Amino acid sequence: MAINKAMRAALSVLSYSEADIKKSYQVERRLKDISGRRLKKPSLYRIWEHKVICGDHEVPVRIFMPSGHEHHRILLFFHGGGWVTGSIDSYDAVCADMAKQTGRVVVSVDYRLAPEYPFPAGLEDCYAVAREIFMDDSLLGTKSKEIVLIGDSAGGNLVAAVSLMARDRGEFMPSRQILIYPATGNDHSDDSPFPSVRENGTDYLLTTKRVRDYMELYRSSDADLMNPYYAPLMAKDFSNQPDTLVITAEYCPLRDEGEAYGKSLEMAGNRVRVFRMPDALHGFFSLPVRFSQVKKAYALINRFLKEGEIGSAELSPIFKKCGLEPETLLEQVKLHLAGRLNCNVDDFEKDEVVFASNDRQNYPFLEICTMGKAVIVSASEALLPKTEMLLKDKSRDEMFECPLVYGQSIYYVPDFKLFERQSFNRDYQYILVQEEDIHTLKEITGFENALAFDENGKTSTRMVLYAKKNNEIVGLAGVSEEAEGLWELGVDVKPEHREGGLATILVSNLAAVLLEKGIVPFYCASVTNIASQAVAHRSGFISCWVSSYRTILDGSSVYNDTLLGDLIK
Repeated sequence: MAINKAMRAALSVLSYSEADIKKSYQVERRLKDISGRRLKKPSLYRIWEHKVICGDHEVPVRIFMPSGHEHHRILLFFHGGGWVTGSIDSYDAVCADMAKQTGRVVVSVDYRLAPEYPFPAGLEDCYAVAREIFMDDSLLGTKSKEIVLIGDSAGGNLVAAVSLMARDRGEFMPSRQILIYPATGNDHSDDSPFPSVRENGTDYLLTTKRVRDYMELYRSSDADLMNPYYAPLMAKDFSNQPDTLVITAEYCPLRDEGEAYGKSLEMAGNRVRVFRMPDALHGFFSLPVRFSQVKKAYALINRFLKEGEIGSAELSPIFKKCGLEPETLLEQVKLHLAGRLNCNVDDFEKDEVVFASNDRQNYPFLEICTMGKAVIVSASEALLPKTEMLLKDKSRDEMFECPLVYGQSIYYVPDFKLFERQSFNRDYQYILVQEEDIHTLKEITGFENALAFDENGKTSTRMVLYAKKNNEIVGLAGVSEEAEGLWELGVDVKPEHREGGLATILVSNLAAVLLEKGIVPFYCASVTNIASQAVAHRSGFISCWVSSYRTILDGSSVYNDTLLGDLIK
């Protein structure tokens, strides 16, 4: 394990003792407040105190104002500390750095803490502050679309919960949110569905026992465990949420649930970017900016903030060079999907479910596709009437969970603002092979996701970029033509070479070659394949559409008799 020793030492000072938090939380609060205060304030910011009325009490707010910025874009910050510790004092240094590094006003909320004030008291405080700032432009002279929610750990949980609550209550709606190693789940036992709970639960400062204790102190009753405002991953509906940046830490027990929340948002049609910080522990964001992981986090945050600014739709250098406009890219995708699903291109602009009769195959089948807010249900004529009866009143998530569907994939395209060619790792030799020369690779095996030959020695792969080490091919990316101007990209890397980002290098560089030729590459990852999704994100791709596996009822499917009986009888 390659954790920087300086980071581990620094975090051990900032972070978690072995004391029983249920007995020592008051002492830990005082220690965090003392350790978080700076003796000397940085020169590039000023602060002022403010209070927000919430029911019968006031919520203290500390506002950090960077100098030299007349136009006040806002980061509304909810601090971490397990809902039990932490305060605007203990996060004084973090917020000062945040204001300086982003050039934004940072509004830090001193919400009520458990166990004195259990769920949902702290959340309601955060919501009350957000409501006042979003609904009163005159307070800080900032329009609501220029306010971004941000929080770390328990604060990331509160950010996610405030966004869900804002959608449900309908009073205001954030346009963007940043979740830094957020707590989103409700199970941190050995039976948790997330491997990081077990893999990172004992030796990396924040333990799963500490997480369980925090959550027990936070909740009012066990019924809260299924409340999405307590554990956002329990939400039934993830649609209509803000553009989201999720930053997790490689050696954090909360890593997988944070990434799963990003995936759930993405599956519901939201714009999401997920980044796993290599060699990082939970709490790294509280370290000084001189640490490389903190610098990288602010680079990601500033890029995400710039992406959302008015007039900031600047194309990446590769897109500028190739002359491929974003509208053209999306139009090619929509044309391809419309042909596959037998629907109209305009259907993808609708905020509704469209049922399309599709008899282009010689067997009964069903496919569900979502893009933006549109849902297209494409089925053979014999299945369509019953399919429509079964699905017409269901939500997007319920459709994908129904017995008619037994798998789904996320399809990614290069992000026209952020995509860039990744630098080659000099430990490898890289070779680009095209068209007829690909047959020289006919004897190569183990890279079926990117290159495969049939029994006649033929392949649909049109271009390959592979990496060699010690005269052995250890990684390979390939593309095949799915439609005119739209090619599908796949990658395989041998297990012993997967840790160094080789898949990302191969995907981004082969995609760049295609873009320079005016060809749109897309990348497919199963919703259950977290590693493949991570390759897409790290390669500068962004999700474009989600599609179910095509349920083919030609006698070969294990669902054949059940589904045909249910749908046709």
